[in-house]
Parts: sequence; C-alpha cells; structure tokens
Amino acid sequence: MNKLRALLKLVRWPNLVFIALTQVLVYEYIVKTPEWINVSLGYEDISILILSTVLIAASGYMINDYFDIRIDSINKPDRVILNKIFSRRAMISWHVVFNTIALLLVVKLAWENQLRLILIQLFCITALVFYSISFKRKLFVGNIIVGLLIGFSVLLIGIYEPNFQVLSFEGTHTKLLWLYTLFAFLITLIREIIKDIEDMRGDLAEDCRTVPIVFGIRKTKQLINLIYFLLLGLVVAFIIRLFDDKMWLCIYFIVGVILPSFFLLYKIQQAKRTSDFAQLSSWIKWLTLSGILSMLLIQF
Repeated sequence: MNKLRALLKLVRWPNLVFIALTQVLVYEYIVKTPEWINVSLGYEDISILILSTVLIAASGYMINDYFDIRIDSINKPDRVILNKIFSRRAMISWHVVFNTIALLLVVKLAWENQLRLILIQLFCITALVFYSISFKRKLFVGNIIVGLLIGFSVLLIGIYEPNFQVLSFEGTHTKLLWLYTLFAFLITLIREIIKDIEDMRGDLAEDCRTVPIVFGIRKTKQLINLIYFLLLGLVVAFIIRLFDDKMWLCIYFIVGVILPSFFLLYKIQQAKRTSDFAQLSSWIKWLTLSGILSMLLIQF
C-alpha cells in the first residue's frame, strides 16, 4: 500500500484528474455538441485518447522527479520518494512502460483517422523528456513548454475528431475550444512562474536560470501581472462577443474567474515568503478548476 500511495503521489494524481476531467468536458460540451458535426469519435475512442494523455502526463512527472531529485531534496524534502521507495532504474522503466502503452493506445485512433496524429503523442513525450533534462533550467523556456502542453491537451480533443473544424473561427464552439486552450496555457504559465519563485532555493543550488533567479522577484511579479491581464483581457473579449448567446457562461466567468483573479493579483503583490507562493500555487489550481467547470454551462 505504501508503494501505491507513493506512486500516486509521484505522478501527481490530482493533476491527472484535472487533465482527464478537462478532456471529458471538452468532448462532451464543445466538440460533440455543434449541430453541424457528425461525431466520429465515440466514448470508447475518447476514453482511449484520455487514458493515453494521462499516461504521458504521469510519465512526464516521473522523469521530471528523476532529474530533479537534488532540487526537490532542498525545496520539498518530504516529497522526495525516489531512492526511498522506488529505485531510479525502476522509475525509468515505468516511464518507458507508460509511454509505450500511451502510444499503443492511440495507434488504433490514428490509423482510423490520420496516421500522422501519432506524432502528436510522440512530440509531447519528447518535449517532456527534454523539459526535465534541460529546458526547465533555462530562462522561460520550461514555463512556455509546460503551458503549451497543457493548452495542447485541451486542443487535442478537437484535433482527433476529424469532423470538428479546429481552424475555422466562424463557429461558436471552435471559438470556445480556443478560449479554453488559451486559458489553460496562460493560467498554467502563471502557476509555473509562481512555482519557480517558490523553488528558488533549490534552483539556485543547481544553477538554474529561471525567471525569478535572473530578474528578481519584483520584476517576476510584474511579468505575472502582465500575463494575468492578458488572460483577463481574453476572458473579457469573450464575454463582450458572446454574452447574448452564452449569457450564463459569461456571468459565470465574471463571478468564477474574473473576480477571484483580482483577489489573486492582490495576494501576489503581498507575497513574500515561500509559504505565500506555495499557497498562491494552490489557489491557482482552484481557479483553474473553476474555469474547467464553466464548460458545464455552455449549453445554457
């Protein structure tokens, strides 16, 4: 049982639930619902795609902890379970197994639709490996990669459905898909930068060049503010454009995303201690969940 709990902790199971929930809601309320679409992907197909995504994400967390064991021993010593419960060789083995299963799961979907779609999973796996080895230690590169991959997990459902017009911005549901994709990218980018501030001590010991290490905390907060206002601008633009068609969804965004964001912006400016930034990271997760759950109102 200790190994099972350790494994769930290692793969960040709440984050995996977030990813799966997001993809389920995207399929059910955005990709499947337009009147003009004759859906090719059934629930079995979409379950396979979601499981593949979750396995890739889980393997990404494993390989990240494999290379971050020294950093985590300084920043989060209670979370370091490598070499205590699992050997480093075992973690690499699980990483390979998870990614292999993830690729095999999507072979059927890609074969029936477009074989080149397998390259999407290969790209994500490769990006996560290079992120863990090198990119996360480079200025802003690691933050961008994580944000893009999370945003891509939203867009993926529309890409795999051959009859959904991902690049046609005339339909409301396509606009909604891109809204949630950009929301996921920007909110993840904000959280990753906040986590960099939280983890500065360990990152400094490993000569990482993260945003707060290079520019300092004050300028990093200014960057977070800028990204946050881009996010709010995106949401406000959506509300202005689609309020008549999606009134309840727009009201929810005002109450569930915009108003809490002003509180978070205030708390970001007040944050000083590591514990403050850890709390902010947790609150950003709840704001992300709030944004995800807004999809339930798309049909109203």
